Amino acid sequence: MKMPLPSSDKEIEKIMRSDELINLNDEGRYDVYNLGAISFARSLNTFPRLKRKAIRVIFYKGNTRNETLWEAVGNKGYAIGFEGLVAYINARIPKNEIISEALRTEVPMYPIIAIRELVANAIIHQDFSVIRCFVWVAST
Repeated sequence: MKMPLPSSDKEIEKIMRSDELINLNDEGRYDVYNLGAISFARSLNTFPRLKRKAIRVIFYKGNTRNETLWEAVGNKGYAIGFEGLVAYINARIPKNEIISEALRTEVPMYPIIAIRELVANAIIHQDFSVIRCFVWVAST
């Protein structure tokens, strides 16, 4: 959002409380709401009810889910891990080689903006009553 990072922990706390991501309880400790945890957790394993909502990326051979080439399960909250997730997928999708004169360069088959949109939509439009969020990428 190109907003400056708040200059103090108190300012961050104020914003997170106003957005109902956290709450200061009667014991003087913070309760982290599910939205705050699923967005900003350094490790979803810290939150037993949410750890099964970790992003899982699976690359399949061909256009079916019959043969898995590889898979990876993330552990970070969606907002914290988003940039790394997009980079991870982008590094593994097929690329075209363009040869011009004496130089050979690799160009991704899909624009990074399309990968970002795919991942964002998969995360945002998931059904939270389902156990996991999948990003399905078929390869040839």
